[in-house]
Amino acid sequence: MGGGTGGAPEDDGRGGVRGGLEASYEAIRRDPDGPDGRVGRGYVLLSLGRNKEALAAFDDAVRLDPGSAEGHNGRIVALRRLGRLGEALASCDEAVRLGGSSHDSLVVRGGVLLELGRPGRAARDFRAAAESRPGSAAAHLGLGTAYAEAGLHKRAARALGRAVRLDPGDAHARVGLGRALLGAGRAGGALAEYGEAVRLDPGMAEAHAGRGDALAEEGRGAEALAAYDEALRIEPGMAEALIGRGRALRAAGRDGEALAALDEAARACPEAAEAHRERGRSLLEAGRKEEALAALDRAVALDPGYALAHRGRGDALRGMGRAGDALAAYAESARLDPGSWYARFSMGSLLHEEGRHAEALAELGEAARLGPDVAGTHCLRSTSLFMLSRFAEALAAGEEAARIDPESGSAACCRGMALAALGRAREGIAVLDEAARLR
Repeated sequence: MGGGTGGAPEDDGRGGVRGGLEASYEAIRRDPDGPDGRVGRGYVLLSLGRNKEALAAFDDAVRLDPGSAEGHNGRIVALRRLGRLGEALASCDEAVRLGGSSHDSLVVRGGVLLELGRPGRAARDFRAAAESRPGSAAAHLGLGTAYAEAGLHKRAARALGRAVRLDPGDAHARVGLGRALLGAGRAGGALAEYGEAVRLDPGMAEAHAGRGDALAEEGRGAEALAAYDEALRIEPGMAEALIGRGRALRAAGRDGEALAALDEAARACPEAAEAHRERGRSLLEAGRKEEALAALDRAVALDPGYALAHRGRGDALRGMGRAGDALAAYAESARLDPGSWYARFSMGSLLHEEGRHAEALAELGEAARLGPDVAGTHCLRSTSLFMLSRFAEALAAGEEAARIDPESGSAACCRGMALAALGRAREGIAVLDEAARLR
């Protein structure tokens, strides 16, 4: 290909275009019917939002010169904008082959893989791009985003911190770092990054919504609501802000307003699984179990791998007296999120209610391993052990619950019952009296 379009706009890794159009116009003037001119025409059409026509121009360029990396890159941008991600990935593979796994082609392919929900493979491409060009903020930004989507928040924070150091003025990197820090339980650090993103780009709705999430996590509900409202002023109907607003209202005890906000979120963003899950949670708290189950079923249909939605289904089914279905939903949640103590606790508590104490004990033991500082888990373990006549172990579990929460009347009750069963009646009565006082 004779010289290429040179400074033609590039894919920015997020399905957009960066750079000026001067070289594109020059290529069109110099070679209107050749591959360079077709590439230039494609980028001009992209800038006008005429994506289907742009794709046709890039297709012509690749037909005329199958080795045109610029033609393949343009096709990728157009296909991403048209939502044809499978075809975009195939073009990425060809661009990587032509470019010898160049930095730019790896970053673009990583972005497409993220859109396809394949963060593991995306991370490999971004990592290779970062190794080939250690000073690339785009590669580290992509790598951190991939780690975050895989739930690896500490790794994400390290990669995104590197991206911010390389390009302190990138508001997108600040937002990504804020999200990773929030996922890692560092709400204060997240709030600082979101605040900096807002300073850099006051019109960035995503930054305001993320700031709302961090403020809500810190218990600053009124400020969180103001941040969500600002995000919605900038971008009406934004799913993240509508959902966050509903959560913040629910946390403030404004249940009716919360449900109204989440109804709006589900209407505005019908394909957002999180909106339906949060709506289901509010409906369940309002005692509207059948409606809650329908909302949670919708969340699972949209995202079958959404562990929290399966857990919510379990809660709704349990409330409806459908114990077997509830156990299946909790088991699926635990399978999808093996580190969740709550799913195991829910299974254990329901099995306990059903009188299946040995099975309950197995699940509660796993819950205690995953969440060792939850007093309620140890209390329920103590009760299950008591029902199995394992009184010494019941006492030990009750004592562990009391150690974690000395003001727990339930823990004292477990200890008192176990002591009485072990023949230590006087001690048991004294502890049961203490339990009555604490309750």
